[in-house]
Amino acid sequence: MSGLVRLSGPDTEPVSLEEAKLHLRVDGDQDDGLIAALIVSAREIAEKHLNRALVRQQWRMVRDQWPAGALRFPFAPLIAVDAVRVADAAGDFQILAPDIFIVNSHAEPGLMVLKSGALWPRPGQKIAGIEIDFTAGYGDSWNDVPAAIRQGLLQRIAHFYETRGAEGDIPGNVLHIWQPFKVMRLA
Repeated sequence: MSGLVRLSGPDTEPVSLEEAKLHLRVDGDQDDGLIAALIVSAREIAEKHLNRALVRQQWRMVRDQWPAGALRFPFAPLIAVDAVRVADAAGDFQILAPDIFIVNSHAEPGLMVLKSGALWPRPGQKIAGIEIDFTAGYGDSWNDVPAAIRQGLLQRIAHFYETRGAEGDIPGNVLHIWQPFKVMRLA
């Protein structure tokens, strides 16, 4: 079993309010609150659909046990593994020395594996005995996010704005733009 907790970020959105208003051809400021909320919603939908963090975010992955092979991170791109902690028999978390594992942040999704001859320490509790803090995202700024993803966000924001309150799937043109960036999850 695994759980995720966002620790911080993103500090900015991949699309600014001004950029969204320009795309929507909105001149006044009467809809600024609505448009700002639509930007957040569009980012969250994109991140879930793509299995990516768009702008730098810190997360904690909580696990019951170690995987049999490589540990795959839930979001790409992986920037760094910040800390790995394992609960001891008393339930206190101990920081795991980074010299027993290797991180591949270039893989999508990022991977963490044991070094040859090393063993993962067994958690001292049956559930939630492993915590892995990591940072994911393209960078700190909107201009670190690929232009095609940002264009899809603008189109999704426009769809939200034009169909206020209507439920619906991600429009096909947005799915097409985002398709090359989708990280497939392996079972």
